[in-house]
Amino acid sequence: MNVKRILPYAIIYFSIMGLFACYFAPKQHLITFLEIPCIKPHLRYRYLTCERVEVLVDDKSIIIPESFDTDLASIPRWFWTFLSPAYSGFIAPSILHDYLYQCHNGYSRKVIDEIFYSALTENGVTRYTSLKMYAAVRIFGEFHYNKSIACLKD
Repeated sequence: MNVKRILPYAIIYFSIMGLFACYFAPKQHLITFLEIPCIKPHLRYRYLTCERVEVLVDDKSIIIPESFDTDLASIPRWFWTFLSPAYSGFIAPSILHDYLYQCHNGYSRKVIDEIFYSALTENGVTRYTSLKMYAAVRIFGEFHYNKSIACLKD
């Protein structure tokens, strides 16, 4: 893959995403990870959580179970040059987002995406990058959002 050919398209993509996200700025939520998530390789580009992870979302406790299967951030491989899904600031927010997409805990998809944005910014990801990722999940997240899963409590 020729990076020089892709670069102009990537710049345009990120610019459009950034403008989109700035216009549709998400509501901020208070996110606190009570444990630092530990992950272990599973299959290809998928990972399992090593232990359960407790997260407070606006003072509501969310428990991500041990061995939860995640792909971290669903960034296409050809885009990893610009945004690596394994960047440490993305890991915990991506696990939370993947979990909430599968087990909604009473949240709508829009609120789950807002929670993802808030978790990114709380984790030290720049506002601009967080907004781009928020815009990406708002636009493309529908394909990964499971509307029918009911989750069991610990």
